[in-house]
Amino acid sequence: MKKENLFTGMAGVGLLIIVALGCGGGQTCVADLVVEGKTHTGRASGTDQAQKNACSKYCIEGNPDFDAVYERWLTTPEAKKASGRSKWDAQFYNKELKEIVARCQIRCKEFVDDGVYKMTVNCN
Repeated sequence: MKKENLFTGMAGVGLLIIVALGCGGGQTCVADLVVEGKTHTGRASGTDQAQKNACSKYCIEGNPDFDAVYERWLTTPEAKKASGRSKWDAQFYNKELKEIVARCQIRCKEFVDDGVYKMTVNCN
């Protein structure tokens, strides 16, 4: 019986190690984009996607052009029928909002590359 208990215990520990490595083995990158003193953070498993996510967050949550169209959209029949009315949901219901985000993401990357916007990325 003792050998069986030892084997079962070792198998359990081995399984825990496999699960821990499987869940936590990948890196996480965090990109912080600073626009007009406000930080927009994006997270992903790679640097490029973390940067894109930070730009997306700015383009939806910090872009005055998006805000103006979003506020107008909220008053439309289209918005009243939508199951989600958050800024993040709205871009999927409204073509103009989706286009604003797409243009903003391109401009954001250009501004980061030119040093107009500051972005730092750290991966662990």
